[in-house]
Amino acid sequence: MSAETKIVTLQDDYHVWTRREGQGPIKMLLLHGGPGMTHEYLEPFSDYIKKHPKVEIIYYD
Repeated sequence: MSAETKIVTLQDDYHVWTRREGQGPIKMLLLHGGPGMTHEYLEPFSDYIKKHPKVEIIYYD
């Protein structure tokens, strides 16, 4: 399983943390629940791509 983490700089110097796991043609975008929460409670989805290798998960925080 491959993973890539990076910080993307947007307009007006805003930053977004992203992490991609897997390399499948099906993309699953995971967005956390808003201010005060992080992507960490979504990390169990990483186990999902072990069973479904056609899926790439993209965390967006």
